[in-house]
Amino acid sequence: MLFGFLLVYLGLVFCLFFVEFGIVLLGDSVVFLRWLLKPFLMISLIGFFIVFVDLRVVDFLVVLALFLSLFGDVFLMFSGDRCFLFGLFSFFMAHLFYIVFFVVSSGASLFAVSALRYILFLPPLFVVFLFLYRFRGRLSEEGVYVFIYAFILVLMVFVSALRLPSEPLFNISVLLTYFGGFLFLVSDLLIAWSRYLFSMFLEPFIILLYGLAQLFIVIGLVLA
Repeated sequence: MLFGFLLVYLGLVFCLFFVEFGIVLLGDSVVFLRWLLKPFLMISLIGFFIVFVDLRVVDFLVVLALFLSLFGDVFLMFSGDRCFLFGLFSFFMAHLFYIVFFVVSSGASLFAVSALRYILFLPPLFVVFLFLYRFRGRLSEEGVYVFIYAFILVLMVFVSALRLPSEPLFNISVLLTYFGGFLFLVSDLLIAWSRYLFSMFLEPFIILLYGLAQLFIVIGLVLA
């Protein structure tokens, strides 16, 4: 059943990847396919998580994070600054719920990890500092919101790296949630790149990274 879900989900992700290329090449004539397919990414992950996890109260934080991600997906399919900020806020809250889940599920021993775990902090720090340097002076009046969002997203990646502190660095659950968080970070920075610099051919890669990011996070939590 797990393998079947992975095939279906990855098929959906790659369909959206090619749909985004179609929108770039053909214009709005195929944009309806984005509206038709994109919401099913989070809907399918919500269903998968509920089915495969023996839900505790704390697990509903993940369900809420996925629902908020669904709302963010819908808002970002609309154009306009207001919808962009609504989408940003939806994902901001989704990241907060992920962070709270990681902290609560790990307990008081969250920071009792080996020093090697902190190596995982370096890639997201490098990527974000590079982003902030490249985008200085380009974020207009939305800049403060983007900075706050970037901070909470990096915090989510950090906390994901500290999950399951009694496990070794190369625990599959830890690595999957960490890589999922990191891919989430990269996909969101590409959204900013698309919005403030140029957007040509970035949308297909944004949806690919985003779809894989959410999958890795959820699969990592299921395997914990």
